[in-house]
Amino acid sequence: YNPQPIKLSSHGIDNIVHKLRDVQMVKSARQAVTGEGICIGLNYKTSSFVHPKTARSKELIKRNADEVRPHEELQNIPFTSIKINHNTIKASHTYNNLIGTPSIAIGLGDYVGGRLRIDGAKQPLHIHDHALVFDGRRHPSSGRFNGDRCSLVLSVLSSWELISDDMA
Repeated sequence: YNPQPIKLSSHGIDNIVHKLRDVQMVKSARQAVTGEGICIGLNYKTSSFVHPKTARSKELIKRNADEVRPHEELQNIPFTSIKINHNTIKASHTYNNLIGTPSIAIGLGDYVGGRLRIDGAKQPLHIHDHALVFDGRRHPSSGRFNGDRCSLVLSVLSSWELISDDMA
């Protein structure tokens, strides 16, 4: 298992970072997690499109899609949700992804360190200004870092199978 980071354009990164400033974060409720975050798009409960504790984030979703879709390696990877993490360090965990659908991790900001570790990968991976396609069910974790970091994880949550056709 050897996922490879994909370099993102500086223009696309700037557009995403600009829109991230408008997102209202909340302290993570999960144990073994530092920092703050939010999930926009389909959430775990399937009941709302945008998490109730964040401002509408349609433009952020659009900016992410605009940057991800031109890359051949990323253009056919679907996502229903974007998990936004600010200055988080996460212990090994699994995402509640729909089985068989990959995730895309993106690292943004002014930081050093914080490599993404994935069970079974040959080595920890730098995702700073890069996108990485990976299996979110392979227990990812993040290393320590210095600076200010936002990480994004684009994925299809398993709850996608439970939503009604009119919500889709």
